[in-house]
Amino acid sequence: MINKKTYRASLLLAVAAALSGCNSLDGPAPVFYNDVYPIQVQPGTVTLEVDATRSVLQAEQENAVKAFANRAVSVEPQMISLIHPGNMEGGAVAARISQLLVSSGITASTIRTQVGSGAYAVLSYRSAIAVAHPCGDWSRNAISGQDNLPPPDFGCTTQANLAAMIANPNDLVVPRAMPLRTAKNTTISTAGEAPSVSTSK
Repeated sequence: MINKKTYRASLLLAVAAALSGCNSLDGPAPVFYNDVYPIQVQPGTVTLEVDATRSVLQAEQENAVKAFANRAVSVEPQMISLIHPGNMEGGAVAARISQLLVSSGITASTIRTQVGSGAYAVLSYRSAIAVAHPCGDWSRNAISGQDNLPPPDFGCTTQANLAAMIANPNDLVVPRAMPLRTAKNTTISTAGEAPSVSTSK
């Protein structure tokens, strides 16, 4: 006949064994997607190419330059490079791009303009870049499995979108002090076409 103490001890051992079965041999599996797909901050280059085959920029091109400028303002780069074709159209496009940069808050002395080849005016600056893990792991069916764990790609696109939306990736390293704001001095700006970014270690 099993007494109460023996029964209670056996029950506790059974519960502990069941809980330990939830972990792998290497330890518990990560639960939160930001642990599985962390966002990393590393040096890189933000680049925007603008068609310079015509002297006048289209509305979508000006919006793209403004979006580039807004991103640059948030990180305050030491220099913005503007390389443009040496023909008349390229010079006109470069002049308009410089105007848009200055009107968006870029200091004129920060812009370094030089003549290059090709049909595009190329804007670029060095900055910290937020980089997310590449997505697309469909190695397991999302509705299969008995381990009660999310599919491999769960949360990956959320992290990638967050990395793309961060205005200043350095905020992930050292957050800035946030001043008190009211509805009167808070403005919402609309961004145009997003510039491309490349990373280098």
